Amino acid sequence: MNKKVLILDRVDSLFLERLPQMAFDVEEAYDRKAEDINWSGYHGLVLRSRMPINAAILQQCSQMKF
Repeated sequence: MNKKVLILDRVDSLFLERLPQMAFDVEEAYDRKAEDINWSGYHGLVLRSRMPINAAILQQCSQMKF
């Protein structure tokens, strides 16, 4: 079973191509709001500055590794 990564900000296309090669399922959510995201079940989160991540969100991320 692949691990899920949530991408919140635009990243280089090579990065998006390589993640599946390394057994990650990628979900791109560039325009979604924090309250519209089901945070549980993701193993990774990629963002720069579009959305602040607070303690309430992190508490929902029990499987998050990065």
